[in-house]
Amino acid sequence: MNRIFAVTLAAATLSFSGCGDAAAPVENSHMAGQPYEECIRKVVQPSFAIMDRMKANGLDIEKPRPVTHLLVGADENVEKAASYAREKGFSVLEAGNGRLLIGEDAPIIEDWLKHTLPMFCSFASEFGLTYDGWDVDISKDGLKRK
Repeated sequence: MNRIFAVTLAAATLSFSGCGDAAAPVENSHMAGQPYEECIRKVVQPSFAIMDRMKANGLDIEKPRPVTHLLVGADENVEKAASYAREKGFSVLEAGNGRLLIGEDAPIIEDWLKHTLPMFCSFASEFGLTYDGWDVDISKDGLKRK
């Protein structure tokens, strides 16, 4: 399988207006979903190792690749978040059965990790969801398993 998985699964860097700032947690970051600080610890920080691994494997991290973000929670919250994401121009790939998948093409660079991932932590928290992580498709990069 030619995917690098960040955290438990799996944005051009658009911002969800009104969903907090990537540099600071939203005011109500301890809603029914995952707390913002926990999200940063479990999703954002380990993602730097994914970027480093991509570089070590000779991949051009500046090249935009398909990225999928997974948010999970109650169906009602998933539907509200999906509607909001669509309004903001994000590509909602799936919404229902407790899952929200949002897709984008993005380079896996430090700025993306520092801004987009905290934004998704904030977005998830604001809608009472858990940001379960992201994955990036590297299947077209032609890597061979060792």
